[in-house]
Amino acid sequence: MIKSIFEFGLFPIYRGIVLFLIPTKLCHFCFKGIAKDVKIGFSLLIVKEINLSRGTRISSFNLIRCEVLYCKKNTNISRSNTIYISGSIKLGNSSSIGNRNKFISPVNSSIYINKGTLKLEAKSIITSDHFFDLTDSIFIGENTVIAGKNSQFWTHSYTHSNHDRFRVDGTIVIGSNSYIGSSSIFLCSSGIAKHSHVGAGTIISKVYKDKDKVIISSGTRTLDFVDKRSSMKKISTIKTCENVYER
Repeated sequence: MIKSIFEFGLFPIYRGIVLFLIPTKLCHFCFKGIAKDVKIGFSLLIVKEINLSRGTRISSFNLIRCEVLYCKKNTNISRSNTIYISGSIKLGNSSSIGNRNKFISPVNSSIYINKGTLKLEAKSIITSDHFFDLTDSIFIGENTVIAGKNSQFWTHSYTHSNHDRFRVDGTIVIGSNSYIGSSSIFLCSSGIAKHSHVGAGTIISKVYKDKDKVIISSGTRTLDFVDKRSSMKKISTIKTCENVYER
């Protein structure tokens, strides 16, 4: 079955370990680097080097394609994650990745220089439905939470001049004991110091070196309401649930 998948080109042929639907109790007999009490669900792992310490849990419906998968004790990868990168995934003790996250980087391409690494330190958590671009590397300190959903982490960007276009790559570093709110966006070569709190919807475009800070995009304001319908033209001609004006 694995051979047929490769022949039809759904996954590029990749030298290394292919682990697919093998009963968990047999994993440590068949593959070096997998501890006895590791549990792996209905998932596809395509890796060149694997090291899963005691207590590691990988749930079902994950696609993991990387050079190195290194999990220390009691780490967890939940359901339906896509990890399709040219570099490494390194998870610290008791760290966790939730559901439906995507970790993507170009593979088998000569124009991408770095092999991005995700390093998640001890007791850190990535919740669910986040996106990680691993063209370059992302480092997340211990006891940090990527909370909520829909945050994005971009390690490359493009700049257009008058005559050409060029790409800019850069790592993202998130300090320990930090909190990242929902729908935050980290751009390449950005980061925060330890014990930082990033508010929901915040864009991080540079390195914030001061620790113990709350970082938000903008403060909440109150403005006086002004009804401007008198300066607009009403264009609705029939009675509906709402009137329509043209500015």
